[in-house]
Amino acid sequence: MQFELFELKNLLSDAAEIASVKILVELGHLPATLSKREAYRKYGEGVVKRWISEGLIKVRKDGNSTSKCRLNRMELETLSKANNRLTYKSTAERQ
Repeated sequence: MQFELFELKNLLSDAAEIASVKILVELGHLPATLSKREAYRKYGEGVVKRWISEGLIKVRKDGNSTSKCRLNRMELETLSKANNRLTYKSTAERQ
């Protein structure tokens, strides 16, 4: 029972954080996208690269092939809070 309450508390806290970021993006106080470099700094380079390679997040380009890559902030926030790791590939599958 104690574990379930702990998980519920974490779930509600994560939902509140995601909602706060969504509101700030919608109001224009935060940009809707992050560069790859910004995402690497915030969430960890290896983690972001894994999310991209597993197709959990899409990379968007500003223009031509040499332009900056962008990642959706809400997708990043949601993935960072996700506790469900069933979609992640095992180390062997990533090789």
